[in-house]
Amino acid sequence: EVYGAGNEADQDGTSNINLGCLSYLREMYGGAKNADINNDIELNIQSGRFDRVFGGNNLGGDINGSITVNIEETGCHPIIIGQLFGGGNQAAYTVPSPLLRYYTFFCVVCQIHLAKSAAIPYTI
Repeated sequence: EVYGAGNEADQDGTSNINLGCLSYLREMYGGAKNADINNDIELNIQSGRFDRVFGGNNLGGDINGSITVNIEETGCHPIIIGQLFGGGNQAAYTVPSPLLRYYTFFCVVCQIHLAKSAAIPYTI
């Protein structure tokens, strides 16, 4: 598992993950395992195979900012994502008004299964 923020420690700074040349990762979270993030989350995926990707937190904690997930196949491996969630796993996420972010997809040979999480709207 990879987290953009901490385990159980709150974070005031931005959470930003940039993954370039990566072959495989089981689960990735843009947020924390079980803590508050008092800023934005940005997750950038350029290559690799993932079983599950979450833009938000895993078990709990609030995100007081926006979540942005960018997927652009520019790395050394094709992008294959089993399940992609905009929000968290077991952690709820409420879009702070007026912030609303979106996913951007630029893949030539992507195999992506999209699943909504915590009522996050997305565009493709």
